[in-house]
Amino acid sequence: MVNDNKIEKENCGIAFSSGIRRHVTKPKIYDEATHVRLPAGTKARIDAVRGKLRQADFIRQALMDELERLEAHAGNGGKPGKVEQD
Repeated sequence: MVNDNKIEKENCGIAFSSGIRRHVTKPKIYDEATHVRLPAGTKARIDAVRGKLRQADFIRQALMDELERLEAHAGNGGKPGKVEQD
C-alpha cells in the first residue's frame, strides 16, 4: 500500500519511507541566466515573427545566431572576446 510516500508491508506491519521523490525533474540544458531590459514594443515585435517557437527559445536562437555572426565578422575565429562595432 502506498500512502504519503510511505510503503507499508501489510503482512508484517513494517512501514518505511523510500526517500525517493515521486517526480522526475528535467535535466538542465542551459546553465547561464541573464536578464535584459528591452525598449517598449520589443516583445510584441518578437511575438509577431517567432511563429510557434516559445519566446525564450526564439530569443536564445536569435542571440546565438547574432553572436556567431559578430564573432565571424570580428575575425577571432569564433572565440569569445571583444567585438568591434561598425
